[in-house]
Amino acid sequence: AKLRHLNSMSAEELLLSNTALLSEETGGGRLDVSWQVVQYVPLTSTGRVQSVALADCVGASAERSELVLHCVTLHGGGCLGSPHREPSQARMPCRDGGQAERWAAAVWNIMHGVAPDAPPPRQKRWLVLINPVSGPGHARRVYARCRP
Repeated sequence: AKLRHLNSMSAEELLLSNTALLSEETGGGRLDVSWQVVQYVPLTSTGRVQSVALADCVGASAERSELVLHCVTLHGGGCLGSPHREPSQARMPCRDGGQAERWAAAVWNIMHGVAPDAPPPRQKRWLVLINPVSGPGHARRVYARCRP
């Protein structure tokens, strides 16, 4: 099954998915993605709708039959203290591993300003240097918590 583009959807699907670039049924719901948000809408009313802002995403991957969005979300601020970012993951169920891989590639493309069905841009590699004698000595523990 291919990902369906906006121009191949019926009027009812357009209304349901609003400004979706892609929309596809999964086993238990529907995945939608726009330039700003990835959303999973379950078919049952008892399920929980999951929405993730792409501005908070730093990566997307597929694990078994799940789309995994790696995020660094903003928390706090206001009168309670300064805002800070915390690493998190959002897991959205897919029909199978192939669907999860297609969606991970499409989300990765959209995060980089490329059309969802284009070949994915090359993933960047990072070199992280940790100075174990600088500061209070928590660098390794902090890196272990936030590495992708």
